[in-house]
Amino acid sequence: MIQRDEDGNRHEGDRQGDSDERTLHAAEPSNALRGKPFRRSNALWSLLFFGLQRPGRALAEIGTLLGLVVATAVVLRRIRPLAGWLFVPYAAWLGFAAYLNAGIGYLNA
Repeated sequence: MIQRDEDGNRHEGDRQGDSDERTLHAAEPSNALRGKPFRRSNALWSLLFFGLQRPGRALAEIGTLLGLVVATAVVLRRIRPLAGWLFVPYAAWLGFAAYLNAGIGYLNA
């Protein structure tokens, strides 16, 4: 942050303020964190599992979705720990859904 003194000379401002600006800029969500990959992966899983009745392929897709969620949680945890921790219930739910998906695939094989 550049500031001017009474004589009009430029000086670097508070380093803390500069750090906060960089942190806020780094915290801006990319397209990956805005949810498009999650929505697409969820839609593809639903299509594979319910529409096409392919539990094996749906299991692979839910594994991809779980990987996306865990990776996002790790990235967000570095920026703001609470944001990362808020993805834990979603990851747990996906793990349970994957377990059920695998069970259905096994029983219908």
